Amino acid sequence: MYSVEDEEYRKISRSGLLARSPEGHAAKGMPIKGHEDMWVEIQAHTFRNWVNENLRDCGYQVNDLSTDLCDGVRLVALVSSLQKKRLKYVKRPLNQHQSLENVTTALNAITDDGIKLVNIGSVDIVNGNLKLILGLIWSLIVHYQFGSSKFPPKKMMLAWLKNVLPECSIHNFTSDWNSGIALSALLDYCKPGLFPDWRELDPRESVQNCERAMRLAQKVFNIPMVLEPEYLASPYLDELSGMTYLSYFMKELSPGYFATLRWVQSQVPECNVKNFTTDWNDGLTLCTLVRSFGGPVPGHKNLSRRPEDWETNQEQGVNGGLRLGVEPVLRPVDMADPEVEHLGVMAYAAGFQWLKKKPPPGERLVVNIDTKKARVNQPSNFRLEFIYPEDIDPSLIRVEIIGPNGPVPCDLELGPDGGIGTFIPTDVGMHELIVYNEDEPVKGCPYHIRAAPDRAEKIMFSGLDPCSVGSVVEVSINSNGAADSILQVVAEAPSGRELHCPVDRDGNAFITTFKPDEAGQWSIAIYYDDEHIQGSPFSCVVYDPHAVKLSGLEGAVPQESFTFTCDAIAAGIGEVRFDVVHRGKSIPHQKIEIKPGIYRVTFVPPELGKYRIYTYFNGSEVKGSPFKMMVTPDGKPVPENQKKSSRRDKSPEKLEKMRYSPLNASFREEGKENRFNSIDRINKRPPGSPEINGHEDFSHLQIAQSPRGVSSIQNFELLKSVKEVNRVNKALISNRDETDAVHSRIVSRRDVNVEERGPNLAAVSVRDVNVEGRGLDLAAIGRTSSFIIESQDIRADDLTVVINGPKGTTIKPRVFDGPKSHSITVEFSTTHIGEYIIDVFLLGQPLPNSPFRCFAYNSQEIRVGNIPDGVVGEPVEFEIDGSSAGSGNLEILVNGGHVTSSVSSLGGQKFLASFVPHQASLHTIEMKFNDDPVPGSPWTIMVVEQSVTPGKRPSVIGDGVRHIPARRQAAVQLALASYQTVSDVKATVLGPNKRTVPHNLVNLYNGTCEVEFTPTEVGAYVVDAAIGSMKVYGCPMIAKAYDASLIRVSEVTSGRVGQVCQFRVDAGSAGEGQLEISINDGEVPNQVQVLGGGRCLVSFTPDHPRLHTIDIKFNGETVPGCPFKCKILDTSRVSVSLKSLELIPLGEPAQFNISVDSNSNAELAVAVRGPTTDPPVRVTGNTQNGLVAEFTPSEVGPHTVTVELNGISVPGTPAVCKAYDSRKVVVSQVPRGIIGKQVQFTVDAGGCGEGNLEITISARGRNVPTQVQPQGSAKFIVSFVPLEAVDHVVSITFNKEPVPGSPFTCTISNDPGRVTATGRALTAASILRTSTFQLTNISGSVDDIEVNIEGVPRNL
Repeated sequence: MYSVEDEEYRKISRSGLLARSPEGHAAKGMPIKGHEDMWVEIQAHTFRNWVNENLRDCGYQVNDLSTDLCDGVRLVALVSSLQKKRLKYVKRPLNQHQSLENVTTALNAITDDGIKLVNIGSVDIVNGNLKLILGLIWSLIVHYQFGSSKFPPKKMMLAWLKNVLPECSIHNFTSDWNSGIALSALLDYCKPGLFPDWRELDPRESVQNCERAMRLAQKVFNIPMVLEPEYLASPYLDELSGMTYLSYFMKELSPGYFATLRWVQSQVPECNVKNFTTDWNDGLTLCTLVRSFGGPVPGHKNLSRRPEDWETNQEQGVNGGLRLGVEPVLRPVDMADPEVEHLGVMAYAAGFQWLKKKPPPGERLVVNIDTKKARVNQPSNFRLEFIYPEDIDPSLIRVEIIGPNGPVPCDLELGPDGGIGTFIPTDVGMHELIVYNEDEPVKGCPYHIRAAPDRAEKIMFSGLDPCSVGSVVEVSINSNGAADSILQVVAEAPSGRELHCPVDRDGNAFITTFKPDEAGQWSIAIYYDDEHIQGSPFSCVVYDPHAVKLSGLEGAVPQESFTFTCDAIAAGIGEVRFDVVHRGKSIPHQKIEIKPGIYRVTFVPPELGKYRIYTYFNGSEVKGSPFKMMVTPDGKPVPENQKKSSRRDKSPEKLEKMRYSPLNASFREEGKENRFNSIDRINKRPPGSPEINGHEDFSHLQIAQSPRGVSSIQNFELLKSVKEVNRVNKALISNRDETDAVHSRIVSRRDVNVEERGPNLAAVSVRDVNVEGRGLDLAAIGRTSSFIIESQDIRADDLTVVINGPKGTTIKPRVFDGPKSHSITVEFSTTHIGEYIIDVFLLGQPLPNSPFRCFAYNSQEIRVGNIPDGVVGEPVEFEIDGSSAGSGNLEILVNGGHVTSSVSSLGGQKFLASFVPHQASLHTIEMKFNDDPVPGSPWTIMVVEQSVTPGKRPSVIGDGVRHIPARRQAAVQLALASYQTVSDVKATVLGPNKRTVPHNLVNLYNGTCEVEFTPTEVGAYVVDAAIGSMKVYGCPMIAKAYDASLIRVSEVTSGRVGQVCQFRVDAGSAGEGQLEISINDGEVPNQVQVLGGGRCLVSFTPDHPRLHTIDIKFNGETVPGCPFKCKILDTSRVSVSLKSLELIPLGEPAQFNISVDSNSNAELAVAVRGPTTDPPVRVTGNTQNGLVAEFTPSEVGPHTVTVELNGISVPGTPAVCKAYDSRKVVVSQVPRGIIGKQVQFTVDAGGCGEGNLEITISARGRNVPTQVQPQGSAKFIVSFVPLEAVDHVVSITFNKEPVPGSPFTCTISNDPGRVTATGRALTAASILRTSTFQLTNISGSVDDIEVNIEGVPRNL
């Protein structure tokens, strides 16, 4: 709906044309032909009434438009009434000359007000030309009744009427209104209940309906009856007449205007909407309205109010409205225009009125994460639960996981009620998980999941598997019929201490265990008949992760390399890993082993704050991990009384400004405390630099030219590059007075009764409050500045904001609830240049980082001297005076940044700017101060060629660096003086290998010559020329040869709609230049990720199933093989349900369903790939009722299921199904046991695949506490201590299936030499009832027995 009306309708606003074009404006099919007099009569009648309505206060009346306007008196009165100004005219014209004078006065006033007059003059009015007079009146109606919009009124009016009267099906201003029903419905819309029975009206009683509705509109809304009811009901109704009457319902401050406005206010009360113009410009109202109906608005919490972001905000809102089914009436750029007319915005807003509300996309589902810990190379799962499944399109859900080294693939399998996401971390560190629905993050995102090293990531040792201190090591020995009494096991610790290990028989084998308590290499000696068995002694490496120690965690400073030490000597043999985490992200670090077991870990903290160092040894987290450390401005520990309220400027951007900008240099005055100690250490004066009048001397600041031609003022000591902007010169201006450096702050605090606000407010901590906004840093003089305070459960009344400015001024800010939920906006206006101190208190407590420092500036005080015209190759210089502008950032662009500029300081905040033009043309100089245009910007100067006169230096024509194609002739032109010839020139050309390249000197014209040569390989060629001892200006010149034919493009595979397609471009051998990539002639956006070495990864997401063409150019030349073809299919026509196939038993058929659009005509392929062999797949069914695919796994392990449509995988595939075999779980013999002594057996599930192993031990129907110790490779030691002399039942299942032999029976007997207690009361007892248990094997009397029973103490 962005299109403009037909040319026919654009003409109707031009005065002088007929009020209706030759084709007419009536609805198609109406009986207009042959009844021209009827529509002229209706139109003349309506226009006459409109004129009289506007002449009511003037004392005039028009009865006949063709005669009563002839003398110009009433026409002048009409124009004066419409324009609200008085015009001079002849009140009683006595002749035609005076009548013409009056009409001319009126027409001139109309023209001066922006209305174009075409083919009409004073004589036409005086002569009473009715059709031209009607055209003139229509132009006045369009301009003054509808509004001076650049959009056709008909389109805007129809859009509003369609949206507010959806039941009436409005398409025109004629036949749709004849019955009077639509007008009655419009009255009921403007005032609900005014005409409730409009649906019951009889369309055959059209005149009565129209008269009743029009008189009611006149009575209630004071809408004049410029149109007679008979005319409104007439089949010959003229469209312009209908538009004129209906415009009274929708013009500004009309009944329809207020009806739509009231509805908007009821939907978004937080936006405080009062109109349909300025309150909508920034796009926040639209985005809030879209969000209130559940439309997607990505990043809605961070939308900016800056004018430069208005159009982007509008685009976000319009796109969200389209998802809801609301078509835009205006373009986003038009809605962001401060001059936008109300009708288009009002019509668009009304389009939301009848929508059914639903939750925002980010609140229609939830993310459930079982644990926020994962392990490298092991799958980690999360679940999606659809709260409103009917409002979710699974194809619009995507997951983004960012690991320490970039994106991590995620397999998402969705069903009708939710799904499961699986990803496998490949790097140790924090992983950020964000789930998007319709491009909006799901509530609660991002989630941070920490990936620890894989326990399998251990150094391989010979002998027994490594284990940790405190674990139980079990050794199984094959007996081969040996007797128990002659087998001995001795474990020797690294310190030489020996442990004699108990030996138990387990069927045909012996089992011995020991528990190592030292780190190092243990020796396990096994003796049979006092001799070592074969292979004895065996070694076992034991490590102690809790022996790892970290030191040197203090002294870290932002953006400076920091090193701490790790001592793992006492931990034994193994691998130590680190993960440095800040704000939920892993920080890159470097680990160096300086000697065995001693490591140095180095990283660069990006900003102030708390850091956590997770430390692992052989995959186990060490004691004390995570270790905490603080990064402070001076590297010193934070005092305890300041830990809860640190200074602001903690972000990397703020820190960068502190370190490199003279804007933040500290000021100090005798007798005053220096308030900026945290900055002072960074901006130290160089040794010997003076301090003048209490100010630091900035004469030691110099301009450092970067390789890209970007210059910025930097500290002489630091000389570190700030973020570069291509060929944009930046100067940092600081001219704060000494008296502005320190302010006395007058702060009034108030007491607030927390109890009156309930428990939520009492729980709010100042640490949970976030303050952000440009107004905390910079404020323009005379303009409103603002910042936002965000937190839960606080109101504007809970805050106190005090702003103290320079020279003792105090500013009263405006504090009110912001446009976003849980946000408060603070607005203020500065009046003086200098520093403002902003104190913010919540219930009397200062917020973290308060007070804030804001610097007021005035870009209008930047003074730029005369910028002269220039000459090619010679500097153009001009002065800039910023001494009265305040502190800030000055940017200079020449020709949009294509010409390098430089700035040098003249002292006193004055600068000399210069640039060297390289070609003769108009040059544009743009200048901004703190992003505000400087007065006079942009400037345009003329640059001319350098006139070559005797004595002038010869020069190179054109840029000093250029690109040339390899293996084609290249030329460099030289301009010579008039007395010089080509024979005087001595030129050399050196190739990339530093060898001389053959060249020719060719004489051209007007004192110019040419150095011609042919580059034979890719690389830089240096062209140098001289005449005698005088070098040609601009030499040596660099020509960079490239070869587009050497660019290699990877295979462009077919893709599917909505899925990212990628291919690689390797330009590493093609030389230097610009790579241009276009998909479908630029219709499809693409993203390019630079991989280094001249290689890049190109990604795009197709929206339509069609052949996509990819064109690639290098320095304007087409790359061979272009255009590349990419076939895109719509695989959404096929859906696969694999939810039940996550785990499948071996040897049993597994099935999954495939739904196919019956209208599809494509090839469907189904395949299953096993670990070593691929099982056959059988597909049955049809496209109408659905397909069923069946396969039977024959081996344990992952099986990959792939469903392809024309060779492209459909959504949800390939998917991995895990086949398992519970029959391969091996359980050792469960030995007999004795009460009170540990019983052990082993379970080996190494060969049965992935799954869930459940072990339950019970006695008399009650579960017995059981310990399961992993031994690696899916082997476990199971142990329990029986308390009763009864058979114990051991139940073992794998994926809910009993393993072979389960349940097992473990016979437990009494210890003959030990008193034992049995009975139910030992495990559970009822209150206020007698409980008993039995004692057996008592050798003495009852008097020798002492029983103590301790319970829970009674509360007094």
